[in-house]
Amino acid sequence: AIGWIMNVQAKGEIVATDLAIPETAKKLRGLVLGYFVSRAVQVAAELDLAGHLSQSSKDGAELAALCAAHAPTLTRVMRMLVSVGVFAESNGRFSNNELSELLRGDVPQSVRAWARMFGADFQWSSVQALPHSVKTGEPGFQRVFGEELFSYLSHHPDDARLFDEAMVSGSELMNGAIVSAY
Repeated sequence: AIGWIMNVQAKGEIVATDLAIPETAKKLRGLVLGYFVSRAVQVAAELDLAGHLSQSSKDGAELAALCAAHAPTLTRVMRMLVSVGVFAESNGRFSNNELSELLRGDVPQSVRAWARMFGADFQWSSVQALPHSVKTGEPGFQRVFGEELFSYLSHHPDDARLFDEAMVSGSELMNGAIVSAY
């Protein structure tokens, strides 16, 4: 049989099995569904899950209590992130790994602000206008918000602050590589 089987075992572990699916189809399917992963990373950054796990591992209920989230749903999101290599899980407890450490705001080369910005409504909504942009050449942001990005940011201080934090974060990430190239 060709298909994707999701089997939730008694311990709550999710086991995914591919059956005779060509590699190209798997790769393209992964790209099509990639926005789920991207969105989950953005939610993890927004809720500061890596920060909450910086000192010790926690189960889903403990983690949910720290960030005012729905424990069963957060646990499912965390398991999905574990399945793609962001965060680790052992004996029902979640912890940081090399990737999730970068979602902490207090570490060098943090991408937390970057992830938060691209998950913010002002960015996420404009991406939804990509079909319009492709057909017309008009910026998606302008289509959705009726103005250019910097004009929008001038009267949305919270979004402007997040944008600035992301730009600083992105610059810090790139500065080392740029300097060592010269």
